[in-house]
Amino acid sequence: MSEITTIGLDLAKNIFQVHGVDTSGTAVVTKRLRRNQVIGFFADLRPCLVGMEACATAHHWARQLIGLGHEAALLPVLAASLGLDSGHGALQQHEAQPGQLLALFVHELAAMFPEPVAFVDCALGAIQKRIEHRDIMKLRRFGCYHSP
Repeated sequence: MSEITTIGLDLAKNIFQVHGVDTSGTAVVTKRLRRNQVIGFFADLRPCLVGMEACATAHHWARQLIGLGHEAALLPVLAASLGLDSGHGALQQHEAQPGQLLALFVHELAAMFPEPVAFVDCALGAIQKRIEHRDIMKLRRFGCYHSP
């Protein structure tokens, strides 16, 4: 069996579609996983690039996969749909699944449309700055705050 280098992960509510390819783009694994099987599946794999469409839970799954040593690439919805509509006739003739297309085009799409993974500590820092700014603005309105 060839070594998986890139995986396209189609996120869903309960059933996730995994499509892994090797360096030549040949399909190595195509699986349907339930939500509770995803972490176990990726824990058994060697680190690889995992591409997924940026959606409501994509940041959560990206953080989980990064924690397991994988590289996660989040692709905006527009980029993922560009991969689907890119005119690759052979893929369209075989009715390729979104996970297959993400696996095949993740390198190109991630380079064109990078989407950073949001980490909790970064988000908390941004929230704290907004709260501090809001409090300073309130104090300035009442003349209680003077810049140092």
